[in-house]
Amino acid sequence: MGFGNDLGLVWGIIRNPGKFAGKQMNYLSALKLYYEATIIPFILSLVVGIPIILLGVNIFLMPFSKTLISAGLTIAFIIGLVLSLWIMVPIGIFINAFIYQIVGKYILNAWNKDYEKTFVATLFGTLPEVFLYWLLLIPLLNAVALAAMVVWSLIVLIISLSLQQKTSRINAFVAIVASVLFVIIIAFLFMALLYSMIIPAVGITPHFV
Repeated sequence: MGFGNDLGLVWGIIRNPGKFAGKQMNYLSALKLYYEATIIPFILSLVVGIPIILLGVNIFLMPFSKTLISAGLTIAFIIGLVLSLWIMVPIGIFINAFIYQIVGKYILNAWNKDYEKTFVATLFGTLPEVFLYWLLLIPLLNAVALAAMVVWSLIVLIISLSLQQKTSRINAFVAIVASVLFVIIIAFLFMALLYSMIIPAVGITPHFV
């Protein structure tokens, strides 16, 4: 598909996942779709974010330091935007899909198709976040945008998983919740293990009243 058709598919998945999120894709096609979907939000983030940065510099800094500081903050903002949208989020998609697959297929037996289907569904679930990403930069709107991103993305993810893995939406929802709980438990156990290793190493004996 061409760029225009891909953007149409992205908007279709966001607006009506029940109709469009069953689209079959491989890893490369899905990643291509993701990167195409980020182009407009990336541009909007620059259009919105840079003036906000410059405005903040003009308000809070003395005139002699404005140019240097504003240039540094602008470059840092652009680098952070690139790292976030084009590196960190795709890595997160791979990791989240792996966790969903482990929990959904091997622990809950909620589906039996391969990891690629879960990856595509997880990627589809990030599209609302990408679509609204630039709103996070606007003061007063960022909290509302964040709430909308979380809810909208969860809905798209549930429907996408159910369609890609040929399972019910209830199964998809349960697998997502169980995956979150699984990560929390693993993190808690890791912190407990780390704590148990650090305390003896520094020679601290906890006292209980």
